[in-house]
Amino acid sequence: MEQQIYTYDSLEEIKKHGHPRFPFQTYDTIYKKYPLESMALHWHRELEFNIILNGTVLAQIDGISYELHPGDAVFINSNILHSTKAAYPGRNTRHMTLILAPEFLAPKESDIYCEEIQPLLVNPSFGGFCFSQKIPWQREVIRLLSSAAYAHRHPDTCCKMQILADLSTMWVLLKDGLTQEQKISSMDKDVILKERTQKMLSYIHNHYQDSISIEDIAGAARISRSECFRCFQKYVCQKPFEYVISYRLRKAANLLKTTNLPISEISICCGFNYQSYFGKRFQEYYQMTPTAYRRHTN
Repeated sequence: MEQQIYTYDSLEEIKKHGHPRFPFQTYDTIYKKYPLESMALHWHRELEFNIILNGTVLAQIDGISYELHPGDAVFINSNILHSTKAAYPGRNTRHMTLILAPEFLAPKESDIYCEEIQPLLVNPSFGGFCFSQKIPWQREVIRLLSSAAYAHRHPDTCCKMQILADLSTMWVLLKDGLTQEQKISSMDKDVILKERTQKMLSYIHNHYQDSISIEDIAGAARISRSECFRCFQKYVCQKPFEYVISYRLRKAANLLKTTNLPISEISICCGFNYQSYFGKRFQEYYQMTPTAYRRHTN
């Protein structure tokens, strides 16, 4: 018999999973039973985990696409829009689904829920996550999920306490692993921002004598104006043009100290088209005129 996901207009799934006294459920999801071998876009407040058993599954979770193969698993957070489909219809694509209410792990009013569960539920970075057998902690998460699913589907030989134990241990690994992944991701972003900033600084150092625009500086790193300002704010603590002016002034100060070039020529050499403007900015920066600076340093 054909199956499908039924939703309200908001795309919230109508069906409730598990029982109020034991809000946990497993499903052997067989894609050929669904229209077009796909599960339509929907969301629910329960947490969802899928373990791929056969075939390749394409998942769309919170706007991000995942391709999942046998042995992989995926986490879908509470209230996150998601859909899945068989990548190759007709190949008996299947996955084991585990769905649980967050309070299955701990009562909503408890410290455990507030400290260990709620922070992950509301973290916008954790809409979904794919687990691979190649990474030890993720492999253990998949094993614990499989153990909980087996226990649920064999109640004659396993107990409910074992399901809770498996899922509680799984959640600790998940929370710690995702937190570490987020730190690594944040570190990666920092590296990218630093590289972009370095490219823009190098451009300024090589073109300070020329007329420079914000577009020129941002273009050196192939980023937008707003991203350019963010990079300078984070790593230079100056706006781009403030840095350009300060760098030009430092170069001018060096020429005043080490050469006998006329101040008008130094002004032009350092990117200042007007000597009067150069003199004004120089005095603001060094608290003395260019002439006084030359005399003082010599």
